[in-house]
Amino acid sequence: MPPLALYLWSSWFTFVLSPSTPLSGLADRSDGLKRSTSLRTVNNTSSLFQLVAHLDAERNAGRTIVFTNGVFDILHAGHVQFLRAAKALGDLLVVGINSDRSTRRLKGPGRPINSERDRMALVAALDTVDAVTLFDEDTPTELIRSLRPHIHVKGGDYANEALPEAAAVQEVGGRVVIVPLAGTLSTSSMIDRIVKEAAKPAPTSPSISKEGNV
Repeated sequence: MPPLALYLWSSWFTFVLSPSTPLSGLADRSDGLKRSTSLRTVNNTSSLFQLVAHLDAERNAGRTIVFTNGVFDILHAGHVQFLRAAKALGDLLVVGINSDRSTRRLKGPGRPINSERDRMALVAALDTVDAVTLFDEDTPTELIRSLRPHIHVKGGDYANEALPEAAAVQEVGGRVVIVPLAGTLSTSSMIDRIVKEAAKPAPTSPSISKEGNV
């Protein structure tokens, strides 16, 4: 598998990109974008080149391109709120998803819970997301250099100098925006809670006598 791969959705998930479909207006056409019949996965760099070409056209038309990235292993309300906030900063939102191999390196052998295909499907299904792409590196540095977003959004208490991709963002003329995370939801905390609940002993049923009395 090449280091960068773009998923093209033409199925029951959001349609993201095809060579004949401009990105302009995608966010306003969600009704027609969520109908279909099949799912195609393209694992080659030519697909990334197509995305880059479309983003260049949108950039030349004066539209602001926003990029963010993450594992998005178990999608929850915090993710949805974060992506809405990211989209509000510009016109098009592109989301980079860590591949399964990248996720295992970053999170450990027990992750991801959901495959890269499923994680991309869920993120692509959100109305706020215009394009989804997979990357196999530990950081989105090379992807940022290729996509050249105006804005790179991160959640939490990051500072520019703490981001390994900050130099790449500056290199392409972009800026980093830190969006505070809403609440305390996280995939790790959800997994911990599920594990704890699963470890609890099952409640015992009250015994019933022959006469039917408890």
